[in-house]
Amino acid sequence: MRGEVQRRADHCELQVEKQKVDMKITNFLTLALEISTYLNRPSLTKRVVAELYNHLTPYFTMSMRPQILLQVLLKCHQSLRLIPQELIDANCRRILGCLSFQVVKLGFESSEDSMLRRAMISELPIASRKWRRYAQYVI
Repeated sequence: MRGEVQRRADHCELQVEKQKVDMKITNFLTLALEISTYLNRPSLTKRVVAELYNHLTPYFTMSMRPQILLQVLLKCHQSLRLIPQELIDANCRRILGCLSFQVVKLGFESSEDSMLRRAMISELPIASRKWRRYAQYVI
């Protein structure tokens, strides 16, 4: 009996350590996303967003999701919306669709109505004189 309890405790401790390492990697990827967006490097931005999304995929299935997950997804969504339309490929569209779905899902679960509304408004194109521009939202 004691061995079973100790084994479960060790397993939970290992999961917590793995999640801490995952969050550190997420912090570094978020920093890379900030830098790529600031430097206006769309190819780097697409790569970092794809890595971040793939890295965070296991957390979408958790029953208790961290609140920071919504903010990281919004940051990824905003960075992808800033990429010029001619540089967006099929993979980028798929990731953008998945990001939008997760943002809406997490927004409804956490009752972040105003943030969710801004994310959805940014999806709508705004007519401009010579080009189509997308509204940006501030996190």
